[in-house]
Amino acid sequence: MDFRRVIAALTSVDVSNMKRKLFLLCAVFSMLMCFGVAWWWTSRSPSKIDQVSYQAGPGDTVKLWGSKGKLMLTRTQRPAPDNGGFKQLSWGSSPCDAAGTAAAGVNSKMAFSMFAYGAEPIPEKAGGGTETTIVVPAWMLVAVFAVLPIMWAGSRLKGGKKKPSNG
Repeated sequence: MDFRRVIAALTSVDVSNMKRKLFLLCAVFSMLMCFGVAWWWTSRSPSKIDQVSYQAGPGDTVKLWGSKGKLMLTRTQRPAPDNGGFKQLSWGSSPCDAAGTAAAGVNSKMAFSMFAYGAEPIPEKAGGGTETTIVVPAWMLVAVFAVLPIMWAGSRLKGGKKKPSNG
């Protein structure tokens, strides 16, 4: 028994097959995200304000707001002592009316613009730090998440690889 042959057979990897499987996995994930964003945009977005919040510690918070076909991602960083592994994930929905918007704390960046980006300092009276915000329309996310599934479908419809011609 030749151990070198056994080891070589066990460690040889079909790279093209792995790439194809990875591409398929990414395309399926992208398709699920595309359908999920499209569902949220058409069924929940007009009537509700949805929020997901992740607090990674006393000084770092990431919030994702969604309403009326727009998504707003906000990251707040404050100087705070590290108290260990404090982490919290929360989510919720509220009705989309003037009182609900004000109560939920959605700022005017989301109400008036399709695309927006801003990084602003937080006043020292409020604890200091920075707040970074980006607003994108839901249709843009649907389009971005649709790219890989479209590429996968196009490769399946094409019918395989072309054979090189012997010039």
